[in-house]
Amino acid sequence: MENKELPDNQRKGIEVVVKAAKKVYPFIIDWQLTDTWEKYETTLYIDLFLDVEKLAEQVDLKRAGYFFSRLERGEEVKSAALFAPFEWGDYGSEEFEKTSQESFDLATQISKTMNQAYDFLPDDLKRFWQTLSGKHECRIKVDYFIFRP
Repeated sequence: MENKELPDNQRKGIEVVVKAAKKVYPFIIDWQLTDTWEKYETTLYIDLFLDVEKLAEQVDLKRAGYFFSRLERGEEVKSAALFAPFEWGDYGSEEFEKTSQESFDLATQISKTMNQAYDFLPDDLKRFWQTLSGKHECRIKVDYFIFRP
């Protein structure tokens, strides 16, 4: 498949949306398109860069030592789970299930906030996909969270 660039106006639309999300979730730093974003017509998949210290201020969880040691070495850490930098407890435990659900819920809220902002953008800043029934607006979905030191 041909590697194509997102048009500047659509990139600006995502920038506006992420800027709006940063106001609600100050731990969001920046964004990038996922490596495979062009494979999907109905959804714009992005990765969010997060400030792990600001996220830690928002959640009441113990820091995962192995995760933070990687950050201390200056590495970025990529995960599909928003609460990856924190201890979840033993797999299958009540603590694990609770943390897993809270991580999922907050990630869902972030996507919802971005899509609500996206809905208010003018059409020239949005991406659409076409079917026989007409033109449809793409949705924005976070693929990965990239944690920065």
